Amino acid sequence: MRNSWFRIAAFILLSTAPANLYACTLVSDDFEDGNDAGWTRICENGSGVDCLFEVSGGTYKLQQVDVNARVWSILDASHGACDFVFQADFKSNSYDKKVIFRADPAGPRYELNLRANPFNDLFLHSPIGDLAHITGISNTVGSWYTIRVQVVGSHIQVWVDDTLKIDLHDTTLVSGAVGVRAHKHGAVCEYDNVQFTPLGLTAVGESSWSYLKEIFR
Repeated sequence: MRNSWFRIAAFILLSTAPANLYACTLVSDDFEDGNDAGWTRICENGSGVDCLFEVSGGTYKLQQVDVNARVWSILDASHGACDFVFQADFKSNSYDKKVIFRADPAGPRYELNLRANPFNDLFLHSPIGDLAHITGISNTVGSWYTIRVQVVGSHIQVWVDDTLKIDLHDTTLVSGAVGVRAHKHGAVCEYDNVQFTPLGLTAVGESSWSYLKEIFR
């Protein structure tokens, strides 16, 4: 009888919750399949020829071809209002390297920009302005680095190569997707080993019923 009541409560919880609350799904992409299936390409302020999206050599390459275009790509399975960990390897032939999170295809998003020498710094930008500017992070053009973002409620933490660099709270954006972005005209940014891991109950996703059966059996 106890399990029956748990099942009823779980059904009510899942059927009455906001649709986007359970949209986040565990996913990883190493681009060894040669395509960017599961990603949505966005060429803001431009047409298809103004932005380059290419998967080759096991990496995802983005390039801002036109000076006025903004090129980014969001991971479809990461849409939602869940807590999460987002990790990716990235490099660029310019000094800018960017990832985004809590991103809306219409534009609002958080952006992280790890800039190589001569800047050697890390910016966290929100729609209302810069939230953090960390200096003294040595990194070079053309080298790979790993960035990891953990968001739990309003708590945002960012690691570069396993070293915590940003630890703050902000409530500007509460939902959206994670993604990658090329910055600077002509620069090519490359991405690999992308991992998105939802945290907590909001990670249930499409497997919600199976997940709850394991909890309440």
